[in-house]
Order: sequence, then C-alpha cells, then structure tokens
Amino acid sequence: IDGKKRLGYTMSMKIKFLELLALLMLLSAGHVLAATVGPADNAWNSAVTVKDPAVSNDFLGTLETAGDVRFFHFALRQEQTIKFVLDVPGRVDQRFSPRLVIFEPESQTASPLLPFPTPPGTIAMIYPADNQEGIFDPMTLVHATRRLSTNIALTPGDYYIAVYNAAAQPGQFRLWFGSPSLHPDPLARTPLDWWTVEWWAGWSPLIIWPLGLIVLAIFGWWLYRQPSSRPAKKRKP
Repeated sequence: IDGKKRLGYTMSMKIKFLELLALLMLLSAGHVLAATVGPADNAWNSAVTVKDPAVSNDFLGTLETAGDVRFFHFALRQEQTIKFVLDVPGRVDQRFSPRLVIFEPESQTASPLLPFPTPPGTIAMIYPADNQEGIFDPMTLVHATRRLSTNIALTPGDYYIAVYNAAAQPGQFRLWFGSPSLHPDPLARTPLDWWTVEWWAGWSPLIIWPLGLIVLAIFGWWLYRQPSSRPAKKRKP
C-alpha cells in the first residue's frame, strides 16, 4: 500500500511539473502570429486580400528602397470605422519613413504623385507616419516606435491599402488594422523554425527556454522536498 501511495505522489508531482512546462510554453510563444508580406505584394493587382478588415489583421514587412510598397485589399459592404496602426521596430529613427496610403473608391482616379502605379477608380489619401511614440515591453525588452494610430470612417466599396517607403533608408514595419475596440498585440511574432520564434521587433525568445528549464528544475526539486500528505508509518514496538 505504501508503494502505491508513493507512486501516486510521484505521479502527481510529475503532472504538476508538466503543467508548469506547458504554461511556460504558452507564455513564451502563445502570442499573435503575424503574416509576412514581401515583394510579391508590391502592386495593387497582386495585393494581399483581407477577408474582414474589422477583425485583428496583423502584417509584417520590409521596405528595401525608396518607393518600395506593399499592397492590401478588402471590400466593405457597409459603413465601418477601421483603426490603422503602423509601427516600426526599435527606437525613433527618422531615416526610415513609411507612409500609409488608403485608396478610396471614386468614379475617377485622383491621386498625388506617388512612386508606384495606383489602382484605377480610386482617390489616394496619404497619412504620414510622423508620430514618435515609444513602445517598450518589459517582458521581452522589445523597443518599438508607433508611427501612426488613427481611426478612419470608410463607406462601402473596394479599398486598397498601401505602405510605402518615402525615404532611401530601408526598414521593417508592422501594419495592424481592425475594429477600434481591438488593439494590436505588442508581442506579435513570426516563426523562424520549429524550436523558436522571433518577435516582430527582432527579439528572439530562445533565451526563455534554458532560463525556464532552470526555474522548473528548481521548482521541481522544491516540490520533491515538500513533506508528503501520506500518513507517517507507525513504528513497531
């Protein structure tokens, strides 16, 4: 009987250990997985199609040269207000100058001079990303800069969204848009391989694993040293 109790106690301790390990995995990698856009999305007729602009839509991209652009497209069936957020990794750096352009449906094409072909039957509204709001996440030590955050009321129709580089300095960007009641996850990530992920701002949580395993080992040893709840054996006279 004592052997069965000891086995049950050991199994209970192992289950607790596995639960803690699963919790660590969720904390280190259980955040929004952002989509990556690239050179294939640099024209309005090859834009990334977004099914519902009112849900949380998260995209990561890199603009290499001046005029480099990434396009997105969605259709609205009713009037909606959409929140647009444009972030860049790191602290404030004015050498990289992304711009957000919303191409609204219009009977005639009307747009300012832009360094790339524009979709026909639209009017271009340019939103300079000139904010310098610093973002710091103490959990991951990630620094970022919020260059733009605005709510825009849109009427029904087909919309094209573009993010382009207005300067010669290359850089990374993160475009998020959705309902104003939603907010972008500061820990959006993109996969590198099966054992680690990379936060969008360039920080890899691979260091969490060895540190987490050390913490779990210490906690497991502490659990092992705790007195069991089984009754003490009576000594024979």
